[in-house]
Amino acid sequence: MNEDVWKKILEIITEFSKPENSLLPDELLSRILINQMPTDRGFSIIELKEGLPHCIFWPDYSKDLIPEFNNRFNKTAPRVYNSCNHMLGPVDWRRFSDTEYHREFNIPLNIGYSLGIGIHDPVQNRILIFNIHKSPDNGGFSEQERLTLSLLRPAVQGIFSRRCMLLNRFYEKLIPRETSPGCRCLSRREREVLQFLMTRESIREIAENLNLSPRTVETHSLHIYQKLCVSTRRDLQHMLINDCWPESIGESDF
Repeated sequence: MNEDVWKKILEIITEFSKPENSLLPDELLSRILINQMPTDRGFSIIELKEGLPHCIFWPDYSKDLIPEFNNRFNKTAPRVYNSCNHMLGPVDWRRFSDTEYHREFNIPLNIGYSLGIGIHDPVQNRILIFNIHKSPDNGGFSEQERLTLSLLRPAVQGIFSRRCMLLNRFYEKLIPRETSPGCRCLSRREREVLQFLMTRESIREIAENLNLSPRTVETHSLHIYQKLCVSTRRDLQHMLINDCWPESIGESDF
């Protein structure tokens, strides 16, 4: 790997380290993460649920098979994630050519190789695996590519850790204000919506994650803004990142 590539990787890590990037959505994080990695089959985000992979995001070409992946294929998928070094692969799926998973999921999607890193999301207490994929004709991942991805992992983990820190700091400051006379507390559902608003998820994505209608999410968002005395999501994120709280926070009534 040449010096220019390493320089670009350093720039990415430096960009990750900025406080404002603590609130980037997971999908955008993964797009930035693999920007320098040679791959022709895109990336995916997998959440481990009770030891089973559950797909959160796959490229458009695979969307028809994702519901079946989450209901059937994930139970038969080979266990290729190493929780000790937080890496998936590099996997050469030809090693699993005799499995139903490879025959009925990988081959139709033209996936021959996979490589990923595991991230602990302390806000939702879950493990996310960011994966990149290559077709069989593109060749496997080199040791240098594996090393590059593993070196980027701490920077990505740092974003999730800072996101948790921001939320904890928010609740520490909100609790005493909410106990003051005349203040309106955020409801349990509003707190859930707030976590997604912080990470710049779209209203549609928040609705899907919480199994709500977009209109309901919009209503919760409006109530959050009113209670926190901000006008927009940008104002909310600026307040959280820069720790600049209006004195009247929490005192709105409606």
